[in-house]
Amino acid sequence: MRRITTISLAALMAVSSLSLFACSKKVDCEKVCKRTFDTCLEDVMIATGKVSKEQVELIKKMGKLKEAGKQGYDQCMNKCKDQKGMASDGDKINECMKKESCEDFAKCMKSVIDA
Repeated sequence: MRRITTISLAALMAVSSLSLFACSKKVDCEKVCKRTFDTCLEDVMIATGKVSKEQVELIKKMGKLKEAGKQGYDQCMNKCKDQKGMASDGDKINECMKKESCEDFAKCMKSVIDA
């Protein structure tokens, strides 16, 4: 079980270091980080391909999902604020933020995360 938690945290670290925050277009740090690591966390974890749906379910049963999300959120906010919300993929991120469902948002953000 510890291995799955490690896998999920590794996936979150990959997501949180999105290579978002270099320079270019402005994003709303609070909205992006909250949606990525809170509202749509499960879908984002699965969309990255680093954690399966079954692993997410196990992480939830272990009570570690919120903890992992908080760690990712905190890292995301720190990086974003350090760059004053400027993101090299800001246009794409802002496009993803317009997606209504978490599934669509996560699929869209996968291209940003993989970049």
